[in-house]
Amino acid sequence: MNRAMKYLLIGTLIAPTAAAAQVTGPHSFDFIGGSGVSFHGVQVGTYRGQLDGGATMNIWCTDFYNYAGDATVYKTSLAGSDLSVTRWGGLPDQPTLYRRAAYLTTLFQADNHAEWGFIHYAIWQLMNGGYPAGLSMSQQAKVNDYKSQSLAEFGKYDYSGMYVLTDVVVTKGTGVRGDPYRYGCQGVQRVRSCGIQEQLAGSIRLIETDVDAVPEPATMGLLAVGLVGLAAAGRRRRR
Repeated sequence: MNRAMKYLLIGTLIAPTAAAAQVTGPHSFDFIGGSGVSFHGVQVGTYRGQLDGGATMNIWCTDFYNYAGDATVYKTSLAGSDLSVTRWGGLPDQPTLYRRAAYLTTLFQADNHAEWGFIHYAIWQLMNGGYPAGLSMSQQAKVNDYKSQSLAEFGKYDYSGMYVLTDVVVTKGTGVRGDPYRYGCQGVQRVRSCGIQEQLAGSIRLIETDVDAVPEPATMGLLAVGLVGLAAAGRRRRR
């Protein structure tokens, strides 16, 4: 039996895969810009950023309630399997929610921009219940469909390569307005503004489980014909 593995990228992260189980930082993170795809006045889909001045990477926002504008530079840490140190890690149903959100990010494709808003709203609803107002009942139904899809599909993936870019560990902040560490900007150069939006990056892996080969009906038919032919030949030889 063979085990086949298919890899779905959720961004390009400049860090070894082994570090996914750790929390590293502080890192300097430059939020380059949003996706350019707007839904109800909010950019949705794949954003772009730079970690420690490296190559541009794809990121996905999990945090509707906080804001990172274009060219925002702030401190971040990389949280892997220990999601307790992330912004939403204290919720009782973690790490399930981050994993469902990570699955949904794989659905952002270049040819389905019309669906990006519903996908991203599903992520925001999963993580913190927040999203822009104004959805119609039919639009909310589509969001719920993506949430249901994430629940049905997320368990098929390995999340050891998933990262969360979060300032929670680095800043030791409370998240309360007025906290001097809330934004994670101390010690960062070229600060234009201070954003605290949390992002997903890294990769998840879809593992196809082993399945014993079962002949298709057509194959079974050919096999039966072959066996009949062999039996007939055997009878002829005996005669």
